[in-house]
Amino acid sequence: MALDLAQFHESFFEESFEALDAMEAALLKLEVGVADHEGINTIFRGAHSMKGGAAMLGFDDVSSFTHTLETLLDELRAGRMQISASLLDSLLKSVDVLREMLRAVKGKQPINVQRVADVQFDLEAIVARKVAPPAAASERPPIQVAVTDEPAAGWTIGFAPLPHLLLQGNDPLAIFAALKELGRVDASADSSRIPPLPEMDPQQCYLAWQLRLQGECAREQVEETFDWTTGDCELTIEQGLKVPATPTGAAAAGPDIGAANDRASVSGPADLGT
Repeated sequence: MALDLAQFHESFFEESFEALDAMEAALLKLEVGVADHEGINTIFRGAHSMKGGAAMLGFDDVSSFTHTLETLLDELRAGRMQISASLLDSLLKSVDVLREMLRAVKGKQPINVQRVADVQFDLEAIVARKVAPPAAASERPPIQVAVTDEPAAGWTIGFAPLPHLLLQGNDPLAIFAALKELGRVDASADSSRIPPLPEMDPQQCYLAWQLRLQGECAREQVEETFDWTTGDCELTIEQGLKVPATPTGAAAAGPDIGAANDRASVSGPADLGT
């Protein structure tokens, strides 16, 4: 029985419009040349949440645009770019475009494809020609990804969805794909919770995973990947790459992000690619 994602549309639109209002308010408080870590993070979280929700619900145009916006915001968070008047103008235009897109999608109306493409192209061009903050402005410290989290060689993540996770519109494969953007991911699946076939409910999630993320990223970035699963899973994030636990159950295979419909049984952790 296929899961009807339409039941999650209304909450997605409501949360997204609220996020856009918060993003716009944060943008209006930014000052040219000043590194506002809290403000940039607020804007980034809004774009990140919208991207994840849009991707899971099949709103591909919204997901693509927010991905581009998220890339630019990540450059700002890492201190590889600084706030300028033209950049602020482009970010405010992006919020306007996203609001227009969401209204169109919600009302089942056509999106202004040309306007979206023009603004998205501008965002991509800004990222392509980014300039690091000049040394003369050293009195203004660059934006850091996280104040307390230094980049780590990797993270070990325990991800155990509660049975109702799929009913909340969450897709583990989409989560793993987003996690893969931070680095190489290996996964070991625990299938010990899978009941006998006659007792299985196709809308319930029975698998759990141990994930090993290899890459220099902060805990905050890992946590944001699982934002939409809050309250719907048991999640542990530990610094360092631990030896994967021995998979349990009859078939312990990690998800193949490149081909979600293919399945393969393996005796060890699955390599999700680089």
